[in-house]
Amino acid sequence: MSTVDLKNLPDDLIPRIEELPGDLSQLARAIDEVVPGYGVKVVLRVAEEFRGT
Repeated sequence: MSTVDLKNLPDDLIPRIEELPGDLSQLARAIDEVVPGYGVKVVLRVAEEFRGT
């Protein structure tokens, strides 16, 4: 399985929090409160790892 290197993903390819589906946007907001600016990247990585479970 190949993964995307989210650390080097250009900012213009990263969706906004509002564009994330369902609970992913809520999770991204919570992460952003602790680590501003990283909520979406972390959520994308978690979603990739757990594949929707």
